[in-house]
Amino acid sequence: SFHITPVKDLEVGINFLAAFPVVPEAFGEDAPDFYGAEVDLDLTYTLYGNFEIAGEVGVFIPGPVFGEEKTPILGGEVRAQVHF
Repeated sequence: SFHITPVKDLEVGINFLAAFPVVPEAFGEDAPDFYGAEVDLDLTYTLYGNFEIAGEVGVFIPGPVFGEEKTPILGGEVRAQVHF
């Protein structure tokens, strides 16, 4: 995870996650050994002292565990938050 504040009140971040079996031998000797990876980009902008808007978009790249269906999956969200 890496976050920066390029301008006042704006935070930008990128996250990377990769998943592997803890005990690959448990699934057999020839079993796939990589679940997949995910990369996320997030933005948060503080409008006022306790009110912010944010958004996040990410892509999941399936590994060989998912068989033939390895189409990347895109997801995202937009949110507004008031902090008390």
